[in-house]
Amino acid sequence: MSTDDKPVNILSALDKENLNFKYFPDYAKFLLENRFEDFVREQLSLSRELKIPMLRFFESMSEEALFEFAKQGARNLLNSFVSNSVLDYINSSLDNWINNQIPLLDRDEINIEDIVLISFVRRKIFRDFVPAYTSDVTMYLHIMEEVDRFTVALDAPSFKTLNNIQNARINRINAALTQSESDYKLLNIDLQEREDYLQQLIKNAPDAIIVIDTDSKIILWNPKTTAIFGWTEEEVIGKHLADIIIPVQYRDAHIKGMQRLLSTGEERVLNKSIEITGLIKQGIEIYISLTISRSIQAGKTVFIAFIRDISKEKKTQIELERNQDELDKVNHFLSLRNTELQRANKELESFNYIASHDLQEPLRKIQTYSNRILEKDYDKLPNSTKEFLNKIYSASERMQLLIQDFLDFSQAATTAPPPEPTDINIILQDAKTELANAIEEENAVIESSPLPVIHVIPFQFKQLMVNLISNAVKYHRKGIPPYLKITYDRIIGKDIDSKSAISDIRYHRFTFADNGIGFENEYADKIFEIFQRLHGKLDYSGTGIGLAICKKIAENHKGFIKANGRVGEGAVFEVYIP
Repeated sequence: MSTDDKPVNILSALDKENLNFKYFPDYAKFLLENRFEDFVREQLSLSRELKIPMLRFFESMSEEALFEFAKQGARNLLNSFVSNSVLDYINSSLDNWINNQIPLLDRDEINIEDIVLISFVRRKIFRDFVPAYTSDVTMYLHIMEEVDRFTVALDAPSFKTLNNIQNARINRINAALTQSESDYKLLNIDLQEREDYLQQLIKNAPDAIIVIDTDSKIILWNPKTTAIFGWTEEEVIGKHLADIIIPVQYRDAHIKGMQRLLSTGEERVLNKSIEITGLIKQGIEIYISLTISRSIQAGKTVFIAFIRDISKEKKTQIELERNQDELDKVNHFLSLRNTELQRANKELESFNYIASHDLQEPLRKIQTYSNRILEKDYDKLPNSTKEFLNKIYSASERMQLLIQDFLDFSQAATTAPPPEPTDINIILQDAKTELANAIEEENAVIESSPLPVIHVIPFQFKQLMVNLISNAVKYHRKGIPPYLKITYDRIIGKDIDSKSAISDIRYHRFTFADNGIGFENEYADKIFEIFQRLHGKLDYSGTGIGLAICKKIAENHKGFIKANGRVGEGAVFEVYIP
C-alpha cells in the first residue's frame, strides 16, 4: 500500500482537546443502557431510507446478522464516547479503512455520498434520542454542540482519507495509462464519471451547499439551497454572498473575517458548526446551522458552506423555554397550595383528636347517666320522662356513630401508606369476622369467587369491604334473608361505562351484588355523597357516610366505584382498581 493512501496528521493535539466531551459521555451511557437496540434500529431504518450506497455490499447478510453487525459498530462508537476516547475511535476507524479491513467492503468502494449520508444519519439519530434523555433545553444544546464537534472532527479526516485513496487510485491508473493511449482515454472516462457523480451528489444532497471564492462570490449553489433561501442558481452565481443571504447586521463581520483569514490564516469559524440567522429572498431571517470548510478547486482556494434550516428546532426550543417558564409558575403555585394543604391536614389532625377524645367523652357520660336513671328509677318515672330519656340515649348513640363514621371518612381522605401486595381473600375474611354478629343475626349469606393478590392499602380496602357488606346486610327486604355475591374479573377501560375509566388501562373489577331493597338508578351518583341517605333514619340505621368512604378509598387507589339499583330487587356495586 502506498503511503499516499494515508492522511497526514489526522488529528492534532488541539483536536484531541476539542474531543474531550463533558456532556456526551453520560448521554452515550444512557443510550447504551436504556435505548440501545432502538438506537440501532433507527440507524438502520434511516440508512435504508436515504439509500446509502454502501448498504448494497451487505445485502447478502440476513436481517439478524446485519442487526448484530450494526449493534457492534454502534456499541464501539458509544463506548468511545463513554470513555472519552473518541480520538482513538476515529484513528482506528480510519486505519481500518486505509488498511482495507472493513468486512465485506473494499476500501475503494466507499465514496463521498457514503460519508455525507452516514454523517447525516449519525447526527440525526443522536439528536432524535435526546428528548428521551432530558427535557432540559440547555442540556440539549450542549449535547448537540458536542455532536457537531465530533461530526466535524470525523468528517474532515474522512474526506481527506477519501481524497488520498482516490488520488492513490488515480496515481495507479496514471502509471498504467502511461503505457497506452487507450488507457489514457479510460482515465478520462473515469474522471468524467467521478465529476458527473460529484455533480449528482451535490444536486441531491440533503443539505444546502454553497461554494464561494476568496472574493466571497458565489460559484456553486445547489437545489437544496434554492429550496431554503428562494433564490435560483441563475440569480446568484457571480454575486457577492453578503448581498444574498447574510443579514445586514452580520455583513461587516463576514467581510472582515474573510480579510483576516486570507491575510493571516487565522481560522475562527472553519470546520465548526454554528447557529446563526440567514436571509431568504423575501427579506425574512431564518435560523440556520452553518459549517464552513476550505478546499482547493482548479488550484484555487474556495470555501464550502453546508447549511441546514433549523427554524423548526429553534421554534421548538423557544416554545420549550416558554413552557418551562409556565411550568416554574405552576410549580410555585403548587408549592403554595401544598403548604396550605399541609396546614389544613394539621388542622384536620387536631379536629380528629378532638372528635375522637373531647367530643366522645361527654356523649359517653350522657349515655351512662341516662342509662343509670332508666335502670335505677324506671318505675318511679313518668312515661313522658322515660320517653325523653330513651330519645336522649338514642340520640347520643347516633351522635357517637356519626362521629366515628366521620373519623373513618377523614382517615380515608388523608394521606395513607403506599399500596402493598395483599391477598383480597384474607381481607374479605377479616371483614366478615368483624361483621359476624350482624351476619348471624340477619341469617345473611355471603358468597365469593376466588379473589386475587393485588397492590392495595390493606386497612382501607378492608374498610371498603366492611361498608359494602354491611350495606347488603342492613338494607335487606323484610322477611328475606340478605344474600351477597362477590365476584372478580379484569376489564379494559374502554369497555367500562363510566367517565372515570381511562380507555387504555386495565382494571381489577370487584362486583358486590345483593338481593336487598335496591334504589332508583337516578340516585346512583347521589348515594356516594357524604351525609346523603335515600331512606329515613327510623327505617334503617346509619349516618350516610359509609358509601362516601368507599368512594374515597377507591379514589385513593387511583380507581373509582359505581352503582346500579332496581327498587325491590337489589343493588350492584362495582369497584375498579387499576
